[in-house]
Amino acid sequence: MTPGLDAAVVGRQAFLAQFGPAAPADVPPARPPAVPAVMLTPEQQAAVGMVLNWFENSDDQFLTLGGLAGTGKTTIIRHLCDLGFADVTVLAPTGKACQVLGCKGVPANTIHSFRYDYIGRDEKNQPKFRAKEETESAELLICDEASMVTTDVHEDLLSTGFRVLYVGDHGQLPPVGRDPGLMSNPTIRLETVMRQALESPILRFAHDARTYAPPRPVDDPAGLVVRNPAWLASKDVGFLASFDIVLTSFNAARIHLNTRIRAHLGRKDRIEIGDRIICLKNQRNRGLFNGMVVTVCGIDRECIDVETDDGRFIYGLQPWWEQFGRAGVVDLGRFSKFSLFDYAYAITGHKSQGSEWNRVLVIEEYSRLFCQYRWRYTTATRAAMSLTYVTNDCPVVAEA
Repeated sequence: MTPGLDAAVVGRQAFLAQFGPAAPADVPPARPPAVPAVMLTPEQQAAVGMVLNWFENSDDQFLTLGGLAGTGKTTIIRHLCDLGFADVTVLAPTGKACQVLGCKGVPANTIHSFRYDYIGRDEKNQPKFRAKEETESAELLICDEASMVTTDVHEDLLSTGFRVLYVGDHGQLPPVGRDPGLMSNPTIRLETVMRQALESPILRFAHDARTYAPPRPVDDPAGLVVRNPAWLASKDVGFLASFDIVLTSFNAARIHLNTRIRAHLGRKDRIEIGDRIICLKNQRNRGLFNGMVVTVCGIDRECIDVETDDGRFIYGLQPWWEQFGRAGVVDLGRFSKFSLFDYAYAITGHKSQGSEWNRVLVIEEYSRLFCQYRWRYTTATRAAMSLTYVTNDCPVVAEA
């Protein structure tokens, strides 16, 4: 056993000795571990114990851990890394999700960068990738934002042969694409919201949605505004454009708002440098995933260059121009070389999963076919600092 792995095993055994099942008789007493960098609640301690017990004693290749917003999922991931696993790799479906983890002290890689190699550029200066024949050694893969993981990605990760811990929010909407059901009934559940999390008016609003509590008018300077659509009707398009993102329930509103906001910003051509666009088709060999929002940074005839939110540049993408402003996604069939994008000043709530923005406007539209409260919870938790939520369920108030 290498020195690094020795420390890791001691850390696991020490935690299991206190919080997990009794260790086998032939396991020597573990040295006292270093004081952990994070303090865990009893529920979080029990969850970590279950993870370590699975890792030590189960033949199952993957385990699912679900937790609502504010229950400490990232705290558990950070604690598992601090226990001394020498070759833990933390993954997330998108660069944005990796950025969010990094800001919370957990370095993470995208699933794409873990599974694919950059091998240079072709004769058209386009980046080329190929699936890694051998991925980096990993004792454990921890995949965050598991509610976004599709069946294809799930199968891809399992094909590595590594153990996988999926961590996600079981209160969110299922992924866009084939759903492997990872968060439909997670093996481990975190239900207790941390006190400091409940101090956030945004998270209080989100958790009220899960209990079907009717929204009331709110104007909280700490970052939450809740109003009826009559209030929004009095605002001009500059107000809409001031948000980092606008989330809508359906495509009709999304298309209308993108048109209005682009006109307000002076965008006249079908696409211009600086436009925010959203990817509607997985192109793993290019590092593009369905739902990823990017910024146009170059235009050359029929091709565009984009910058991702994690600072990567992807050159020479050839969009299918007829996709812009459409309600549905075009079936390209044999035209697989084309990329599918649409404008992303406003996107649907389903497409927002796994992402986070500082200032978010949500416009909720009602339908009996619509999973209203789950959608409300998902979209509300996309806001990091400021949430403005507009819903017909909120009573109209007389504005000063």
